[in-house]
Amino acid sequence: MSAVDLADLVDPDRFASDGYPHDVWTYLREHDPVARVEVPGYEPFWAVTRHADVVAVSARAEEYSSAQGITLARAGAPVLPPMDLVVLMDPPRHGPMRKLVLPWFTPKAVRARRDELSDIARGIVDDAVAGETPGALDAVGDIAAPFPLALVAWILGVPRADWDRLFHLSNAVIGKDDPEFRRGDDSPGRTAQRARG
Repeated sequence: MSAVDLADLVDPDRFASDGYPHDVWTYLREHDPVARVEVPGYEPFWAVTRHADVVAVSARAEEYSSAQGITLARAGAPVLPPMDLVVLMDPPRHGPMRKLVLPWFTPKAVRARRDELSDIARGIVDDAVAGETPGALDAVGDIAAPFPLALVAWILGVPRADWDRLFHLSNAVIGKDDPEFRRGDDSPGRTAQRARG
């Protein structure tokens, strides 16, 4: 695998300086579409790069489980107990949980709620445009990430005044390794536990 450096997939400094590693993903799709990636500083993980392989892997949850998480794990970091999030559930638990929310996301259901969804989207974009720094906008942090969470919060009946808090807590669980979400000397595990309440 000398044609590419797999550390490009995980090193945030490389992302910042070199951008998205399209060449690495292209190489993997062509030469090693289901690659076990081992790079210093991280636990090994699977990079599944072709649609047909994603479908095949999704059908083999006993081998490719999501239960221990779907984010990169630092080498030597303690394994946290599994969380009861739909995206982290393997069959047979995943299917029934997914069916609970699926009716909200059918094309017919989305059309029926178009006005409410447009109001939510408009509010998020308005908030992003009026952000802390005039003329600056973080498309992911200000729009792409808050929008689906706002939809879920709306579906669950979470008051709009609590959406920012829910967004912060969700990010703390997912980004437990990020210093932005840690307090003092908290470990990533303690950060996630505190956010989960």
